[in-house]
Amino acid sequence: MKIKNILLLSWKKLWIIVVSWFVAVLLHNLVYGLFKTYFDAHGGDEPFFFIIAIIVIPLYFIISTIYTIIVLIKNKRERNRIKTLIISLIIILIFILIFVVLVNWEKIF
Repeated sequence: MKIKNILLLSWKKLWIIVVSWFVAVLLHNLVYGLFKTYFDAHGGDEPFFFIIAIIVIPLYFIISTIYTIIVLIKNKRERNRIKTLIISLIIILIFILIFVVLVNWEKIF
């Protein structure tokens, strides 16, 4: 596969990123909840899905966004796609903000 196929963002890839982030967070909480007694006895937390949700997915998103913006700037004919990308970034940030508020609702209020 070419790097262009992996890093160039589209609407489909953006939704895959958002859904995979939510799934990783939910799986992290599910695995921790199922094995809470083990983690409490040995100390620690479930690291695999946590690292995917906190490091891998956001890093991929940032790198692909930068790559997509560079490609779109080089192709001046695709100005509408830059607007679409910016709108989609705003939508993703709103989803993340809503999720963070919902998870920490009791701590906030």
